[in-house]
Amino acid sequence: MYDLDVIVIDEMCVQGCHCPSLTVCPVNAITREGQNPPEIDLDLCIRCGKCIKFCAQCAIQFDEVESA
Repeated sequence: MYDLDVIVIDEMCVQGCHCPSLTVCPVNAITREGQNPPEIDLDLCIRCGKCIKFCAQCAIQFDEVESA
């Protein structure tokens, strides 16, 4: 069985631009320091997928992880 995590693929992220995914997260699980790629707090994340939908570069994606 698999669960989903949300990951940021740094190489796909256009750093230095406005990141709409930061503002659409309903639980404020996404942060960003300066112009670095965003970071997702998986303890806060509810895996709603809004950040994925709003990332124009497809740098934020679901990642399957094996559940225990």
